Amino acid sequence: MLANHVKQHREHRKVSKAHLARQIGVSRSYVTRLEGGQLQPSGEMMFRIAGYFRCPIEEVFRLVAGPETLSARPSSVPVADQGLIVVKLNGGGSGVPGRVMKPKAQV
Repeated sequence: MLANHVKQHREHRKVSKAHLARQIGVSRSYVTRLEGGQLQPSGEMMFRIAGYFRCPIEEVFRLVAGPETLSARPSSVPVADQGLIVVKLNGGGSGVPGRVMKPKAQV
């Protein structure tokens, strides 16, 4: 599951939902549902939002560990403890784990 900090970034910059929506090409209700955790954005939308805020995606969106996000190997070390990011490739539910990638080092 993906948690987001869109509302915190938007409020910190004193930007309205309507303004953010116009800038990223969606409706105001989309922003409301996104901030409320009622929808998961596409990868493209995550890039648009992070680009608007001029920050890395990882500052706006965070992976929240749950049964559908981690590999089904119970004896393995949780991915989050290794400083890695899981990217789901197929929407989950098929038994295929996501791809594990190391985050880029920040300068």
